[in-house]
Amino acid sequence: YGKSDVENKDDFHAFLEYTPVKSDGYLRSGDLGFMHEGQLYICGRIKDLIIIGGKNHYPQDIEATAEDLASEHVRPGCSAAFSSGSTSDAMGDYEEIVLAMELKMPHPTVKKCEVIADSIRTEILKVHGVSLSCIILVKHKTIPKTTSGKIQRSKTQREFLGRQLQEIFRKE
Repeated sequence: YGKSDVENKDDFHAFLEYTPVKSDGYLRSGDLGFMHEGQLYICGRIKDLIIIGGKNHYPQDIEATAEDLASEHVRPGCSAAFSSGSTSDAMGDYEEIVLAMELKMPHPTVKKCEVIADSIRTEILKVHGVSLSCIILVKHKTIPKTTSGKIQRSKTQREFLGRQLQEIFRKE
C-alpha cells in the first residue's frame, strides 16, 4: 500500500533483539497487548497511545472516565481522546490532549455544556494526572467509526485539526 521495501520488511519481518536467527520474525500489527497465563490480550493500538512526560495514557481510559462522569448527556462508546500535537512553553515541550464526545439528543444548553466540560476536565486531571487542552461536544452520530463500530481516533484528530468536526460546544 505504497510502502517501501524497508517499511514492509519492518512490518512483516520484525525481530526482537534476542530472536533466534532461524526465526521468520513476526508481523508488526500496531496492536498493544500483553500475555497473561498463556493468553494474549489486545488492549489498544500503538498509534493511539498518548505519551505525556514519559507516561503512557490509553485514550480508552480517558474516554471511559469522561463518559462515566457525563453519561446523562453523552453517547457511550462515542468519544475520542487524542493528541493534537506538541506545544512548548517555559516548562518545556508537552503533548496537548483533545477529547471529542458525541452528545445525546436533545442537546444540553450552552450553560450545561460548560458545566459538563469543566467537570470532565477536573475529573481527567484527578484520575489520570493529565490536562485536556480542548473538550469538544459534537452532534449525535458524527464521531468517525469503522464499519464494525470502532472509534477512528486518527480520523477524528484529522477532522479536529481541519475544523471539520460538527461541533456543538468547544472549551479550550
